[in-house]
Amino acid sequence: MISLRTPRGLMAAALVAIMPLAAGAQTFPSQSVTFVVPFPAGGTVDQVARAIADDLQTKWGQAVVVENRPGAGNIVGSTAVAQARPDGHTILLGTTSVAANPALFASLPYGSDGLAPVIHLAASANVLLVSPELGVSDMEAFIAMAKEASPPLTYGSVGRGSGHHICMEMFQFDAEAEFLHVPYAGVAPALAAFRSGEVPVYCSDVTGALALIRDGLALPLGITGVQRATALPDVPTMVELGLEGMGTAGFIGVMTTGGTPAAVIEQLNADIAAVVNAPDLKTRLATIGYDISTGGVGDFAAFIAENEAIYRDVVERAGIEVTN
Repeated sequence: MISLRTPRGLMAAALVAIMPLAAGAQTFPSQSVTFVVPFPAGGTVDQVARAIADDLQTKWGQAVVVENRPGAGNIVGSTAVAQARPDGHTILLGTTSVAANPALFASLPYGSDGLAPVIHLAASANVLLVSPELGVSDMEAFIAMAKEASPPLTYGSVGRGSGHHICMEMFQFDAEAEFLHVPYAGVAPALAAFRSGEVPVYCSDVTGALALIRDGLALPLGITGVQRATALPDVPTMVELGLEGMGTAGFIGVMTTGGTPAAVIEQLNADIAAVVNAPDLKTRLATIGYDISTGGVGDFAAFIAENEAIYRDVVERAGIEVTN
């Protein structure tokens, strides 16, 4: 038996005292987790985050609080996560803007290592919609019409540098056809302009296009990426239609604060993968346009780097003005 009166005994007592603290430091999460969504509440990205948060809360036994931080092309929400304590308790539902913003802005409020990739969740494909009033029924006829149109056909987007805008710039390169960009201040006015016929072309994310297609207000000609969407199984990819440069799709994924310990990031990756790949949630997300496709932390980091290079090239080729 070791006496607490000896130096050896005092050291043993000290080790016993700090053991719970050491164990607690290795337990994640050790407190509530904030899940930042850089969009207003109620949209499809917000729905995804809340579904994941509910299941993570059950898995972890800790509160997972969804916090909507929209604004500035998703920079507001991204900055909140980049500036949080680097312990994994603040995470971001990141979108294509994570890869596009470095090309669109001369500088960001956080450095290149401000956000740490955690896990890719799903492709966020865009679908090229045209008004039925145009009288075309397939991509070949549409491209032929666009090449002959004078003045050029107009297309709407949710703003300069948005995924919708970049999608159409890429389409112009591949189709060798010229269009006139009409940017709107958000999804609602862009959709209203398309519905009214003010602009006859709109490159929408799949989730935002479903109601338009269902109501017969839009004809889907093709989607970006290399796989058809479960929610639109009859719509071919643009790659299938011969537009090889349209194989890049947007994405959604989870990021956390740069500098977060690798072990915590790996646990986040494993836990989120387990939740989103559960059959029930996976099916629910597919019905709103998100086909889950996860992978390792390194896979997502490489994916983001590859997409950053693609968007820098598009911004330069299209002459999109970079914001200072």
